[in-house]
Amino acid sequence: MSKKDEGKAEPTLVYYSMIRGLALVRKYGIEKYGKSEDWRSTPSIRHFDALLRHVYAYMSGEAEDVDSGLSHLYHAAANIMFEIERRYGPVAELYKIFLIEDREVVCPRCKTRDIYPAAGVHLCTGGCGYFIEPDILDA
Repeated sequence: MSKKDEGKAEPTLVYYSMIRGLALVRKYGIEKYGKSEDWRSTPSIRHFDALLRHVYAYMSGEAEDVDSGLSHLYHAAANIMFEIERRYGPVAELYKIFLIEDREVVCPRCKTRDIYPAAGVHLCTGGCGYFIEPDILDA
């Protein structure tokens, strides 16, 4: 590796089977739900719930999702991909730059009221495990 490459990501280290599986799940999701970016308005808790349902189904011996015919592991990976993109992708960086005001939010699950940064995803301070996302709740 040359010095110019030091510290840079090496996309060839990601296995094709992972990329293919994510692409198949994304294609299935777009055909089923419509728009390719609908996931951005879906609360994080729904992605984590779906992620765990797919992992538990796989661990229980069900290799493929009944509806899509695709591996539960691919579906789980897609849900975690959405949450990684939400927290570390380019749109997240823009929110950090332009949404600087804190907001008062009432947790939909436990009704705890608190102040949260407008951008990002935050664990409810009421301890219920819900993810507070002021930019989605206000939309």
